[in-house]
Amino acid sequence: MRALLPFAACGLASCAFDDPAFRRETPREWLELSAAVSDANDTSLKFANTGATADDALDVGGTLGIAGGIDFLQGAVDTGFELGLFVSQNDLDLDPLLFEDHRTPNAEILRALGGLRSTLDFSGAPISIYSRGGIYFREERFEVPEINDDQSWGWYVGGGIDWRYERCGRMGPFILFLTGEGGGREEWIFGFSARFHIDHE
Repeated sequence: MRALLPFAACGLASCAFDDPAFRRETPREWLELSAAVSDANDTSLKFANTGATADDALDVGGTLGIAGGIDFLQGAVDTGFELGLFVSQNDLDLDPLLFEDHRTPNAEILRALGGLRSTLDFSGAPISIYSRGGIYFREERFEVPEINDDQSWGWYVGGGIDWRYERCGRMGPFILFLTGEGGGREEWIFGFSARFHIDHE
């Protein structure tokens, strides 16, 4: 019996997707919330007192995100604009003796994204895939005066897979790659997001 449970679950999902309300056009506007981890490489992290740089000094950090968008094309593939923010706190992999209080500080990193997102919904199944890309602004803030705060620009690409649990709701894993400043900053963000389409009816 237990071996049949996955097939039963798939059957229920298919029945839900065949509901006429599910097949109605998805609203154009959406809001998305994300929880993720960021793995950043920053070769331009600079010490204020010496001007020296540190390679790969940022550790993996917890990341929260919020995004919104509007689809200007709807059809077999929905395409639209997106704007988003990702905020993380990353530990620094540096010797504590480099700092006055002998404590390794954290880095707070803000990323503001703007670009395009295209979504393909599979007919007959509550699954969709999407790709995204654009430009971003990044700001790094540190807790200590020994390291300079920094700002930069770059571009990003990514994508994800969503399960559509209702006409206006979907969730699933995603991945983002961000790079800028001649490749000196590279970052991967892996996470899980929930997107809610805004129905004005």
